[in-house]
This record gives sequence, C-alpha cells and structure tokens, in this order.
Amino acid sequence: MTPQPQPALERQSAFWDARAADYPDPLAAAERARMRQRLAHWPRAACPRPGQRVLDIGAGAGALALHALEAGAEVTALDVSAAMLQRLARTLAPARALAVQADWRALDLDALGWRGAFDLVAAQMVPSLREAADFERMSACSRGWCLFVGWGRERHDPWLEAAFAAHGLPWAVPAGVPLAASCLRACGHRVRPRYWRETWQRRRTRAAALRDAVDHLEVRGAQADPARLHALLGASARDEWRVDCCEVEIGLLAWRAG
Repeated sequence: MTPQPQPALERQSAFWDARAADYPDPLAAAERARMRQRLAHWPRAACPRPGQRVLDIGAGAGALALHALEAGAEVTALDVSAAMLQRLARTLAPARALAVQADWRALDLDALGWRGAFDLVAAQMVPSLREAADFERMSACSRGWCLFVGWGRERHDPWLEAAFAAHGLPWAVPAGVPLAASCLRACGHRVRPRYWRETWQRRRTRAAALRDAVDHLEVRGAQADPARLHALLGASARDEWRVDCCEVEIGLLAWRAG
C-alpha cells in the first residue's frame, strides 16, 4: 500500500484497537473539563437532556456518552473498535449504554430501526466520515439535531510531525470540519463552522509515545522504522516518562434533521 497523508478507511478498526489502552481516560478531571469546554460551543438546544435518545457515532472511550448519560439521556454508542467499546464499558460502569460495534458507513439503518429514532445524533473526532452520504445517514437517524465535532484547519504535533518527516510522509490535518461542511452544503444544509483552539498536554511513557507514532504511520500505509523513532526520541526521552503537547484547532457543525 502506498503511504497516504490521510488515514486509510479500511484500517480504522485496527488503528483504534491499537490505541485503546493508551487513550485518555474520560473520567479524569482534565478530560471532563475538555468535554465541558467543547459542549459550551454547542447550540444549547442540541445539548443532551433528560429523556432524550442519543446516538454517539465513534463513541471511543466514552467521553460524550458519559456526559449524555449524566444529563439523563439514553445512549446508543457505536464504534468500529471492539477495544474502544471495552474501554467505554469501564468508563460508564455501573451505568449502561447500548454498545454497537460496526462501521457507520455499512450499517443497515432500517434493519436496526434507527431512522428518525434519535433526538440527537453526534459524531466526535471520527476521521472516517468523509462523504456526503456519511452525513446524510446522520440526518436520517435524527428527529432533532445532528452535530459533528472534528479537526479544524490546523494541527501542530511536534512528535508526530518529526516521525512523519523521518519516514518521508507528508503531514496533514485529518479530514474534519472543512470537508464535512462542504459535504453538508452539497446536501442542502446551511451550516456555519465554529472553531476554537485546544492544547493537549500529554504525560506518557516512552513506549506509549512510540506506539502513538507507529499507529499513525501504519494507518496511512507507511512501514514504521522503530530504530529511527527511538533515535528521534533521543536524549530527552532517557527517562521513562515523556511530556509533550500539541496545539490543535477543533471545529463544530450543527444542523437540524430534515
């Protein structure tokens, strides 16, 4: 496979399975604060409320599902990764959400009875939503609001940028809100993106940083060179723990179904 600047769609399940163990804990204070900050950008009418049915696409470790359950909503959590859904189950225990392991693009909505079944359909940081049909399926499942939270126009991650450069792979922001806005406008939705900046500070082991780089390289079809990555970590990573950060722009799109 020829390396590509964007993550390969057919490798999403393996990518998220590999990252599940090191993924941030939604129960941690910093992650709860980040989720609250993101929700502050949502239209108030679209925030989860008691009695609502919420479909969380790409639910991951459960950051959004946790908030929706605590707000009194009933949650269906969808993810392509079995390992991520295992993390989600631990995050939400003892509360329960209906967990579905599947690729959003291949689901039979009619067989599931999901057409018009949810008050809110949300997808957060899901890089596999790239075509108009992906977003039209969100609208088809909603009787109220749809929200997409994703990458904006910038992502500055010194560690990953160095790893990509060392492997001759171009660094690019994953498909996100700019592409989603184009898809939605092509379908007749009048959307206006909202953007904000976030700083992600990470304290992780040397091994976790290496796994992060390997995962991101391989999901783009590149063959990671462990020796080269070890050399990049260099003297600053002689200790077991490594602290770094990245600066990202996050965006949001909100629209009403129909």
